[in-house]
Amino acid sequence: MSEIFTQLDHLIVAVEDLKIAENNYKKLFGMDPVWSGTHKELGTSNSLFNFKNTYFELLAATGEGLGADLVNHYLTQDGEGLIGIVFATDDMNKVKLSLEQKGFSLPDSLDGEGINNSDHKIRKWKNLFTFNPENMLP
Repeated sequence: MSEIFTQLDHLIVAVEDLKIAENNYKKLFGMDPVWSGTHKELGTSNSLFNFKNTYFELLAATGEGLGADLVNHYLTQDGEGLIGIVFATDDMNKVKLSLEQKGFSLPDSLDGEGINNSDHKIRKWKNLFTFNPENMLP
């Protein structure tokens, strides 16, 4: 694998209607999502489907925030589809430094948090975008 990434973590697909997309992907994958939740600070909701070595995330704008703005931007520009490929790392600072040395201009990392709709469990993570999301928005 890469010197800075440990694995492909997950794929993100922007959708207009999360419930409709979730039902369609349940039929396609032959399984239920393992998580359905919200990112209140980002203004998005998601459903996650687990696979042996990665997971597949459906993401919809359901409120206001940077995440909703990004989802709406992609939906307006390209329609539903793949909007993110997420890699895992053991050292985000090393990733940031390495990518900056290769010419990427990166914003600071952002904390993320999701709350499961059914059991209210919380997931937390850090994001490091390889673009500045604020520069993408109108």
